[in-house]
Amino acid sequence: MSEFENEFDGLDEELEVEVITLLDEEGNETDFTIIDMVQSEGTNYYLVIDAEFADDEEADADILKEFKDENGDPYYGTVESDEEFEKIAALFQGSNDDYDIEM
Repeated sequence: MSEFENEFDGLDEELEVEVITLLDEEGNETDFTIIDMVQSEGTNYYLVIDAEFADDEEADADILKEFKDENGDPYYGTVESDEEFEKIAALFQGSNDDYDIEM
């Protein structure tokens, strides 16, 4: 599983535009803009886009899943299961008609 550590303290309840910096397993930093958030079965999922392409309406987005470490601090990773991805993608699609989410 591809997991990311973050330098992000949390989201405002109203989900204002937030940029988070994630570190991949090799220590490379990437800034992401959070587009939307949904919750399923007590887990938060974030629709994010590379901040470099935030103004591009045709840019590809990713879904990140929130995990908790042993101290309860959040970290983010990709959704590995096709079934889970499809379920969460449908939630995002249902929350906003502007999304065209494909596997």
